[in-house]
Amino acid sequence: MNYLLVPAWVFDALQYAAVLLALGAGALLAFAFFSTRRGWEPRCRRCAHDLRSVDPTTGACPECGAELSKIGAVQAGQRRVRPMVATVGCVLLALTVLAAWKLDAAGARTVRARLIASMPTQTLVDALFEGGQLQQPAQAALIQKRVLTWNTQRVLPTGELLELVLHAADRCDEPGRRPLAAVLQSEVREILVQLDTAEIDTLVDLAAEELVASGGGKTTRYQLAIATAQVGDRIIDRLNATPEGRRVIAMRPTAPGELTAGALETITLRQALVRSSRRVGGRRAAESDLSFICSEAMLESPDGAMRRPLAVAARQRLPSLDRNEPNCNLLIDAPPGKYRLTVKGALAKTMLLPRAANLLEGATTVTVDDALKLEGSSAFEGSCEVVVAPPVPDARLFTNDAGTVEKAAQVLAKCRLEDRGGSATIDFSSLTEPSGNDERVPAMTMLFTARQAGRTWRLGTFFTAGRGHSASIGSLPSEMALTEPFEFVVEPITASHSQGSRASVRRGGEQRGSAGGEAVPFVWATFTMKFENAAKPPQVAVTHMPLTPSTGTPRADDATRRAVAGWAESLGTAAGRLDSLTRPGDHTPVARTINLGAGMRYGTSSDGTTVPERDPEHEYEWPKELCLAGWIELWSGDRLAAEVQPFFGSMATVVSLPSLTPMFPVADDAMLVVRYRPDATVGAADGSGPFAFVSAPFELRFASKSASAELVWLDRAPSSRAEERKTP
Repeated sequence: MNYLLVPAWVFDALQYAAVLLALGAGALLAFAFFSTRRGWEPRCRRCAHDLRSVDPTTGACPECGAELSKIGAVQAGQRRVRPMVATVGCVLLALTVLAAWKLDAAGARTVRARLIASMPTQTLVDALFEGGQLQQPAQAALIQKRVLTWNTQRVLPTGELLELVLHAADRCDEPGRRPLAAVLQSEVREILVQLDTAEIDTLVDLAAEELVASGGGKTTRYQLAIATAQVGDRIIDRLNATPEGRRVIAMRPTAPGELTAGALETITLRQALVRSSRRVGGRRAAESDLSFICSEAMLESPDGAMRRPLAVAARQRLPSLDRNEPNCNLLIDAPPGKYRLTVKGALAKTMLLPRAANLLEGATTVTVDDALKLEGSSAFEGSCEVVVAPPVPDARLFTNDAGTVEKAAQVLAKCRLEDRGGSATIDFSSLTEPSGNDERVPAMTMLFTARQAGRTWRLGTFFTAGRGHSASIGSLPSEMALTEPFEFVVEPITASHSQGSRASVRRGGEQRGSAGGEAVPFVWATFTMKFENAAKPPQVAVTHMPLTPSTGTPRADDATRRAVAGWAESLGTAAGRLDSLTRPGDHTPVARTINLGAGMRYGTSSDGTTVPERDPEHEYEWPKELCLAGWIELWSGDRLAAEVQPFFGSMATVVSLPSLTPMFPVADDAMLVVRYRPDATVGAADGSGPFAFVSAPFELRFASKSASAELVWLDRAPSSRAEERKTP
């Protein structure tokens, strides 16, 4: 019988068994001695003598002398005694005494534990690996089987528990079962420490054999051995003894989940097995002491038909401060799909690498040849399977729920102004302070505009996702009279206020938004904060706004093309230099930079807004409602030269356009191409309502550093495989 399936409350009820047994014993004894009578003749109640020969109304009982004239002195028939029932009642009475002595709360639990321990060991091990409420009693029963001795012999002989554990661990790979990693975080670990020395030695041998046979692909025995005891060093020493074993424990590249096409991704070098004694501060010390200098990276399709070299980004942190695992940053220049990634380079001790003199000087540049000359360095080549996913713009969500809008109005009503010696600023900390019940304030991404006596000043933006905040608002304009009434108009930031850089890429390994990775909905309403003067709190009026779907209307007419052509002409050469941060004496060529805002000059409008000003030599009209919505790419020949950037905004209002810098040196006389790929989902991700966007793809070709931009429209699908490979 599987006693694990018997509810615990059944055994807990055994502590009340003495009461039930006492009631049963009393009932049986009463039935045995005081139940029905046999016969009809008159008898003396005291001695049960037959009174048929005696006048019961006048005399006394001839047997015991009892006065028969009293009421109830004579009864009909003789009381029947049941010996078997009386025997059972006496037995129950004895059990009552025993239960009252033994079956208290602790005794009831002991009964359950012993019954479970009597079950087959394989059933208990399987229940332990399956988890749930049965795991803890199964663990206790297995420990009891392992520790107790019956007749001076162990219940589980050496090797039997290990065999059962290995059988259950192998079944973890079956569909619907808990993975081994989750199992080893539970009560199973307490059973593994019960293995004796002989079983641990056997497990070490089995772990080494499994790793060699699978090439490090299967680690079931190894995980069990690590959870059993600190035997990781023994397994590594065993593997180091053979060439096959050394290949298993070699460091190998690892990708952070899915890679994103066109993005800069970090590839980490990790050892499959790590010595347990080589951990410092929770990190893998053996790996954090090393740095990886990558010389070559290649993506190859499974059928070998496509091979794409990847650009390697320079290190962005000082080696002396980079205590992470050795890694390299690669620009993923390949369309979505499955690939085999191969990286080559050198592993060197971090402390031996040259480092910058100070933080402002930036990272150093080290070649593979230089690294291989250092003590303890070694050449490295490794590969791994990766999946490249298409880029997805990170979406913004808005809500016009009445309750959320009202809560946002209450938050804005707490706004206070802070006097800073002649100038005033908005105290945003008063807006984001949690209330007494510690609730989060509604998420807001808002534009603040001040109005007073017919004048308007655009102040800047305010952002909060529930806790904390960021703002681009400094002091209030000096022209404002803070002793007179004024008001703030607070409205959601939409495409018409876009800086062109808000859209970002959601990568495969990332989670965006609030806790749990869910997107935070921002408030969609306009608020008017009316101040009587700067010393008094505001009165907040709400203007509800309909929330319309963010659908894009494609535009590719002549007016649209003329606007794009005018913008392209205003760019001129759009060339620049990005001075690389290098160590003194390093004359590495600096990279060319394409500044897409090179043709714009900025001024301040009457309302204090920073707006683009037209160059008189390159005057062009850009409709305010027309946006660029898509992906901006930089190409050098057939290679992607920079990270793909999502862009959404109107050239009539945008004040921040991206600058594109190649990740590898590009000669001054080489061509650089900026490609615009329209994608309505980039604009829809903004979530601020309908928009019109340029739907025709185009390229801006810069034949050399001094050449002006040449606009080329790409109103056709790629016609060759080479063209297809250019499009991530």
